[in-house]
Amino acid sequence: MPRLITGRDLYTGESKHFILQNSKGEHLKPYSPIGILNYLIILEMLGNFFESDKESMHKRGITSALHHFSNLNEKERFTLDAFRNGLAHSYSLVNIPREPKNNENSRHIFAFTAFLEIPLIKYPVKNWNGEYINADENQWTWIQVNKLFDLIETIIKQISEGIEKNEIKLKIPLIELKSRYTIHS
Repeated sequence: MPRLITGRDLYTGESKHFILQNSKGEHLKPYSPIGILNYLIILEMLGNFFESDKESMHKRGITSALHHFSNLNEKERFTLDAFRNGLAHSYSLVNIPREPKNNENSRHIFAFTAFLEIPLIKYPVKNWNGEYINADENQWTWIQVNKLFDLIETIIKQISEGIEKNEIKLKIPLIELKSRYTIHS
């Protein structure tokens, strides 16, 4: 489903940049927050299920997936996790951690684009202090969603190939994985 609603090929995940239509025939941009969130949920699940031979960080979710299957640094991993948290927990582009000690890597006011030529993450000139009254575009953390989708598709492929080569380890017992995520009819 995330591939369809983000304008990607259903079988390969390759970007097709096509425009979707809703039931009323109205055009929808394929970069809706729900499509982005679906991709981020997949990334989170991969981090909960699998790990590579890299030293374990004893974490789960997005930060774990990115630790094991990407070259992103810690700040970038926590930034993408914060992006998911904002979208998932308040369906917004803001993330303010509960623990103030996490503010440096996780407090952000986000903006995203599919078309500007920017890095995967473009950090603000000045970090946002968490006050809305002073927030301006110089404090936005930008996410380039096409690059995010490409990264997640690369991780999916890497895990799939690693499973075939017996190089990827399950973090939870297979019986638990099946019990929690298999639909029985």
